[in-house]
Amino acid sequence: MKSITGLLLLGPFILSASSFSFSPQPASKKTESDLSKIPIVICPGFGNDAIDYLNPLDQGEEYSFVNALIKRGFNPDLIQVLPLKRYEWIRVAGGLFDIPNFYTMTCTPEGLGYGWYIKRLRRTIEEMHQKSGGERCLLLSHSAGGWLAR
Repeated sequence: MKSITGLLLLGPFILSASSFSFSPQPASKKTESDLSKIPIVICPGFGNDAIDYLNPLDQGEEYSFVNALIKRGFNPDLIQVLPLKRYEWIRVAGGLFDIPNFYTMTCTPEGLGYGWYIKRLRRTIEEMHQKSGGERCLLLSHSAGGWLAR
């Protein structure tokens, strides 16, 4: 196994900014069909809408993150962006009412501020797990989506 330190890039998105390892596979063992079986759940970052990953800035789906995954061999039927709208992020303000946790800096992701995101993420992962026939889901996260997906 080889170890590399640096940035793993997929299009304009940084997937990892630390060390990662990989096992090189002979080309004959890895096929596009391997990727087509992997269910993906995209976890939007703070303030993002699902549309940001499907049709960014209304430029067309061909410029989307989802389309980049499809071009790399992932099955479009097994790619799901966590369904949420930009306005839903106002719910984070509910964390102010998580007394005393907010004021003692002991809030958890499941609390009033982000609990809605965690519940929806769990439901989306379960749906993709079932849809794929029981395959483990790959979570691709952006910003706060990464913290919440942990």
